[in-house]
Amino acid sequence: MEASTGPVKASPEFRAEVRKVLFAIVKFALFYLLLIVGALVLLVLSLYLGIGLIMLRPSFITLAAGLGIMSVGVMICVFLVKFIFSRTRTEDPVRIEVTERDQPELIVMVHAIADEVQAPRPKHIYLIPDVNASVSYDSTFWSMFLPVRKNLRIGLGLVNALNVSELRAVIAHEFGHFSQRSMKLGSYVYTVNRTIHDLVQHRDSWDRALQGWAEAGGIFGWFALPTFYIVRSVRQALVWAYGWVNRSHMSLSRQMEFHADAIAASVAGGDHLVEALYKAEYAGLAWDGALNGLGHSFSKGAIATDVYGIHSKQVTFQRSLGSEVPADQVLDDIRRERIQYRGRLVIKDQWASHPSLEEREQHALNLSKGHTRDARSSWVLFTDADRVRSNMTELLYKNAGERPKGTKPLDPDRYLDELRSNADRFALHPIFNKFYEGRVPVLTPLENLTAERLAQAEDPRSLLKPEYSERTERWLQGRSDLMTIQAIADGAIDVESFDLDGQKYTKKEASACAERIAKELNEEEAWLRELDLRIQTANLAAAERSGHSAALRAGMQAFIQWNEQAVAITGIFEKGQEVHARLASKERFEEHEWKSIGHDAEHVQVLLLGHLQNHDHREALTEEDHQEEIRVFDRVARHSGAPSTFEVEHFMGVLRAIAVLEQAVAIRTREALKRFTDVQLAWLEPAAVPGH
Repeated sequence: MEASTGPVKASPEFRAEVRKVLFAIVKFALFYLLLIVGALVLLVLSLYLGIGLIMLRPSFITLAAGLGIMSVGVMICVFLVKFIFSRTRTEDPVRIEVTERDQPELIVMVHAIADEVQAPRPKHIYLIPDVNASVSYDSTFWSMFLPVRKNLRIGLGLVNALNVSELRAVIAHEFGHFSQRSMKLGSYVYTVNRTIHDLVQHRDSWDRALQGWAEAGGIFGWFALPTFYIVRSVRQALVWAYGWVNRSHMSLSRQMEFHADAIAASVAGGDHLVEALYKAEYAGLAWDGALNGLGHSFSKGAIATDVYGIHSKQVTFQRSLGSEVPADQVLDDIRRERIQYRGRLVIKDQWASHPSLEEREQHALNLSKGHTRDARSSWVLFTDADRVRSNMTELLYKNAGERPKGTKPLDPDRYLDELRSNADRFALHPIFNKFYEGRVPVLTPLENLTAERLAQAEDPRSLLKPEYSERTERWLQGRSDLMTIQAIADGAIDVESFDLDGQKYTKKEASACAERIAKELNEEEAWLRELDLRIQTANLAAAERSGHSAALRAGMQAFIQWNEQAVAITGIFEKGQEVHARLASKERFEEHEWKSIGHDAEHVQVLLLGHLQNHDHREALTEEDHQEEIRVFDRVARHSGAPSTFEVEHFMGVLRAIAVLEQAVAIRTREALKRFTDVQLAWLEPAAVPGH
């Protein structure tokens, strides 16, 4: 392993962007100083007027009015300086702190990298479960001026994906953000951004004090109203002024990433960094898939003893590799598999927006090369890696909630077999070009398709173009992005800003972004529905010509019925999840809050009862695998209405049964889709079906 040749010098572009941001920060600081001066002037005037009014004619009325006038100045001054005393902590619900005593080889490597890039050693090193690595710190106003030791977070999902050289590159990149004095600028920008966020968005004890003041009523309470309007104007002015910093920092952030990449390349090699970037992206997608699969298994009582074994099998499945490929080789040659459609939305690492992966690759490959490749799995850095994996797995499940009764172990090989079995079970012929991957078509009721329309049908083969599948995939990714942006707008995801199509937006702009994306998606959905209708019509016409009309119509009708059930039960389940989220949001509830939750839970059960009266749940559930769920639905169906009292345990049991029913109906829907698409092979690909 070669030592770096010396400190990496900042590029001229980086230095130019630093000067721009420094100028913007100075402008903002001067503006803020003017606000402070104005607040102090107001404080002096309010104290002078308040005391003068009380001294002029002492009485209860003048005392209340005088105190009210003085409180206006005091409250506004406190508002403008309160951020100095606040602290922002990075908290992970699932993490394990490691030290040199229990993980000596890992800690020695981390310290060596920090020393090599001239960055301070981390104060704490935490292991987190996912595919990520970052340097964080508890931020205060004083962190702009005083040295603050950083904490390093290493995701075990990342460890599971990278070899030792690649992990060194990633850690060096994270330290690279803080390795030189010019990188201190990130702390200034972060602190300014957090200050604006706290003053504009965050509601704390100051706001509660203002509310209490207003509720006090009388002459004294009346002065809370002008205080509210003054502060609202100040908040609007601060948002406007922060635009100076934010616009300049957007350009700098790209150079900051390139600079950190250059430092990482000097330590571990540009080629190793690029490999790590691509592996991390693919491993992140596989991690999401593994968590989804583990969630389904958890609901059935199957629990993994090692989630990272499951993670590796998820990669094996997604890359269509053989079972004989070792876990530490499943991501080899991953750069050949470019992820074609990345989301338009980025909400991670908001203090430094990243350039595209392709831009970083081109930049990094021109940097330091020739470093010795340590191809060993990063797990070799851990003392008793199996125990570390097991402990993190236990923490993940502990954070997931109460375990079902009668759990059984989930073996990674069996998990992979089930993934493959389900994929084969629902796999459509390649001629469909993955057009139905990730979605089900919207079919028109057969009685609404006229003979005239069938006579004008197109050739169905001409409608299964690869570009149509690609357009559909972009629409699906857009829906996912929209849900995330809506969660930001609603406050369910707490971030200060996000990137959309390469442009940074604040949390306040999330609603407008969601509206814009929703409009785009609605236009695409209209196109997709029309295409579904054209494909359906074309295949019905082809079926009539080839003598397969009865089989295709029966298959389509079965699909339509199952899909209607799927839409209905999914809607009920989503409403049930909303109730569950409200239950989990607080430990104690006011009486009116509890009644409201009970009313919503009652509504869920009324909807479920209506569904069970129209659909037989036994058609989707099997006696062998779903005895408990069938008993739950039988009890609900026999009941003439919702329970008279709200019982959390009963509701959660019903919600778990609904989740199982939703999965079962989704399976029946996919099976119906495969059956009627298989019929279409008779004319789409005659040689694919013997006997046709």
